[in-house]
Amino acid sequence: DVQVIADAREKKISELLSEREELLKRINSLILPGRKEGENSGADEETVRKTPLFIDTTTKLETAERRIKELETHGEKIRQKWAVTKGDLELVKKTIFEMEGKHERRWNELLSTFSESDSAPISSDRDSAKGSFSSAKKI
Repeated sequence: DVQVIADAREKKISELLSEREELLKRINSLILPGRKEGENSGADEETVRKTPLFIDTTTKLETAERRIKELETHGEKIRQKWAVTKGDLELVKKTIFEMEGKHERRWNELLSTFSESDSAPISSDRDSAKGSFSSAKKI
């Protein structure tokens, strides 16, 4: 049942395509001046170039080619901006990592300075200092 429907569909598609081809040939014969419908000789190039269909198709082709160039240029600019942004991101990550290290060292220096002046045990304060610094990084 399905095979019969598929065969009928394929047959109808091929009929429509051949009918379309015949109609396009007829349209071309009507558009081109000086050509008879039964004639098989080709039209000269200049006559074809002056037809509205050829002019319209050529205009659409030129517009499409220009649009393609614009899109390629725009895509290249986007790729360049993406590369710059990716490089900036890596630089920012590196800078943040370095700054965290400097701040942690400074924090530990300050804690050791205050610990020595208060005569408190340094090791327990340092452990709490690292915990405090880690908490500060999370905020």
